[in-house]
Amino acid sequence: MAYFILSVLLVGCVALFILQIKKNKKLGVRYEQEKAAIKEKHQTYLETAVTNYENVIETNKITHYEEIKKLKKENEDIRKNYRNRGEIITHKFLNHLKEEFIHENLLELDEMIIMPNIFILDENKNSRQLDHLIILPQGLYLIETKHWKGQIVLGMTKDNCGTKFSFLPKILDSSKEETLVFNKDDSGLIVKNYGNPLSQVLDSARTLSNYINSELGRKVWINALVFFNYEKKQVVHDWSTNNKVTRVTSQIELARFFRNEVITKNRKYTTTEINEIKVNLENVNYID
Repeated sequence: MAYFILSVLLVGCVALFILQIKKNKKLGVRYEQEKAAIKEKHQTYLETAVTNYENVIETNKITHYEEIKKLKKENEDIRKNYRNRGEIITHKFLNHLKEEFIHENLLELDEMIIMPNIFILDENKNSRQLDHLIILPQGLYLIETKHWKGQIVLGMTKDNCGTKFSFLPKILDSSKEETLVFNKDDSGLIVKNYGNPLSQVLDSARTLSNYINSELGRKVWINALVFFNYEKKQVVHDWSTNNKVTRVTSQIELARFFRNEVITKNRKYTTTEINEIKVNLENVNYID
């Protein structure tokens, strides 16, 4: 009897053992299935993340390519449109300055438009050439470049020549400021009269402002600058009383001027308005 009971218990234990093995086997299969599912889900997540990352990289590459393409086009415009070395120097520096502002997140790509070599008719139907127009959210800026070498006397008049130049009043126009540039070469002293660049750029700014007002119905103030950009062996003696035109005598001064405008001045124009002015002026040239 005891043997029979022991046998039954032994069979029961074996049965329970086999049942537990089957149960563990099922759990193992389920574990492996869940593990495989998690692995597949993780793999899918990684693949999606990689794809998204590659898409971001590709988008950034395209954006960067377009920015470089636009800047290259602007540089190409230099070679096509310019014959004046001083204007080429100014254009290259303005492009460099724009790259700095974009890199420093002071401006977006389309928030600084550099328009070179614009030709426009004045009120007398005469063609007037504008060296550079800069369009910023803070305003419009017209730059007249003067690549003059030597000692520059700006704003000389009949009344301010002084006793040491007593002969000049007989030569100068008594009603106008004029600019004399003193230099020398192997033959000796050279003196040239270049008129009044301050009045020149003011007249150009007025002509351009009238055009924008008539074409776009928008009254704009255009800031006028004269940029003396020879730098080497160039000294500007400013005798002019004109306070409407900003005078700049180096690239450092020009960079400081525009940086101050961008950082401290309130925005007047949106990107859309800037582009509207740009597109309109791209078709303004009257020279074939």
